[in-house]
Amino acid sequence: TTAAASTDFAWNDPQIRSRTLWGAAPPKYAYTTAKVTGVMIHNTAGTNSYTAEQVPQILRDIQAYHQNVRGWNDIAYNILVDKYGRAWEGRGGGVNKAIQGGHAWGVTNERVFGLSFMGNFDTAAPSSTMLDTAARVIAWKFRIHGVDPNSQTWGSGGQDGGSTVLNAISGHRDENATACPGQYVYAKFASIRAAVTTHLVTSYPPSPPVTPPSPPTPVAPPALTGLEGYDPGNLITDTAFYNSSTLSL
Repeated sequence: TTAAASTDFAWNDPQIRSRTLWGAAPPKYAYTTAKVTGVMIHNTAGTNSYTAEQVPQILRDIQAYHQNVRGWNDIAYNILVDKYGRAWEGRGGGVNKAIQGGHAWGVTNERVFGLSFMGNFDTAAPSSTMLDTAARVIAWKFRIHGVDPNSQTWGSGGQDGGSTVLNAISGHRDENATACPGQYVYAKFASIRAAVTTHLVTSYPPSPPVTPPSPPTPVAPPALTGLEGYDPGNLITDTAFYNSSTLSL
């Protein structure tokens, strides 16, 4: 993984555009650090007819709705992906960190990060570039936090009494009674899971183990001809040194 090089990007590989680039408002209060045991995929359910230049305004509108109408701390999703295949930093605090989102119900927000496709994917299919970007971002996050894309995690069960058991790659509808993330994104989950598994090998492989340095080769001490530091020809014997007649007690 490579850290971002400019304020335009929150991360360089995968390339994730920063909150600064879309003009995000500050959060209402400090973020909470939680954990990442999976991802929950959403769609924003807005228009599919936006231009690339309109994306920052759409993000500001989503944030304003979440903060001012729903009363949440910040935009709910951690990452958003637009139809042009560009990933955007949603909720702040560090895209490489386990920042608690607001995209799910209860404890689920503390256990999975939220990724949202920008648009309505109950009426349209996501583009291949969208799907690839999402898979790369998920793989990168899973590598950082040690998540197996084919494993399971758990959540709150949702406000509608959904399953508490979630696949590591799940959709909003798996927990709540909702169409989100849309039928056409949900139908791609098997291929998303496969792509994430591949990216974990090809794009974000595990770091090689660190080999400890070899111990230094021991050096044999030089051979001594007498006692170290003494001239054997000038040694005083114990008898001479402790001659009782020379001691003054």
